[in-house]
Formats: sequence, C-alpha cells, structure tokens
Amino acid sequence: MAFEKGKPNDARLREYRDVALPALTRRLQTVTPIYDELEFFNLTDSLIQLQKEFGDRLEVRWLMAGRLAEDVAKDLVEGTKLKDVEVRKRYLDGGLDAIYASDDPMIKLALLVDPVSRTIRKRYETEVEPVETKNGALIAQAMFKIKGTSIPPDATGTLRLSFGRSRAMSRTARRSLISRRSRGSMTCRPRTGTRIPTSFRRASSPRRRPSR
Repeated sequence: MAFEKGKPNDARLREYRDVALPALTRRLQTVTPIYDELEFFNLTDSLIQLQKEFGDRLEVRWLMAGRLAEDVAKDLVEGTKLKDVEVRKRYLDGGLDAIYASDDPMIKLALLVDPVSRTIRKRYETEVEPVETKNGALIAQAMFKIKGTSIPPDATGTLRLSFGRSRAMSRTARRSLISRRSRGSMTCRPRTGTRIPTSFRRASSPRRRPSR
C-alpha cells in the first residue's frame, strides 16, 4: 500500500486505486480475530507452492535457507506483530520509512518477494488474462452452437436483480412449480453409481386410476 499510494491512480495495482483505498484502510485499522493456526496453514501452503514454482530463484533460496516450509511459516506467524492493530496503524502513518526500518519478519518477507511477485503478476495480466478472456468467449460460443440450450450458461458474479413489487406466490403456482421441478428431476439421467430412491421412482411413474 505504501509503495502504491505515491503513484498516479491509473498506474497503481487495481486493489490500491482510489476507489479501493478507503475500504482497505478500514480493514487494516479494524480489530478483527486472527487465528494463528489458519495463518500457519495458509502460509505453509503458499511456501510449498513457491518452492515448487520458483525454487531455483535466489530470493526463494534466501527465504527458505534449506528449511521446511512448515518451519519457515511457524517462525513468521509467531514472530510478526502485525496482528496488533496499533502496530498496523503505526506502519500506515509512518509510510515507506517505517516499513524499510522494520524488523518484523512478515514485512521483511513482503519486501523480499514483492519484486518477484510484481514481475510475475505483470506478465500474467499482459500475457495470460487477455488470452483466457478472448478464448473463453470463443469456447462458450462454440459450445452453445454445438449443444444449444441443453447445457447451462457459465456462472458469473452478476447480481440477479429486477425491479417491481415482491409478492407471495399463490398456492396453485407453488404446486405447479414443484410439480415441474419434480418431473424434471425424475427424467434426469443419474450419475454412475447413483441410486434413485424407490419413493422417487413411484412419484415419477404415471398414476393409474383404480379399476372399478
């Protein structure tokens, strides 16, 4: 955050632009529970992945120093004071000078991996994301042409909102909806090894009128 605030808004990483800074600042200055066990688990997993992907880089060798990821994560989680909100506030107020003068192991970790992380991120955002976006749309179009409406659309994060007055569904409408959904679930082809309950099979079979 301290690195980015001094840059023009358009030149910053997206999560540090003016529109996002107020929420980020509130998060850093809010007292929230931090669980060492969870932090240890997440950091250990990240360090293992870091070793797999970039274990030959000098920065990673410095960080790991021949130790296991679990041992490095344990030292970092237990040694940091960033869990204290007052400590975080001092770094926010002190800016880059306070960060460079810090001996906190988590801040030292961030300073060590930040240049590498930025290089990898820039390459991903310029070489990978545009290709995925372009080809993802082409694949979706091809699938729609081949299979039509027999497959569901890709899920998105768009909110499903509409205007108008909310009203309760009538009893007749609810029964009709439940009936249509039930019939649809009975006609679906079960996965291999899936057993449909007998009660479902009875409900899906046509009802016979009793003979007189």
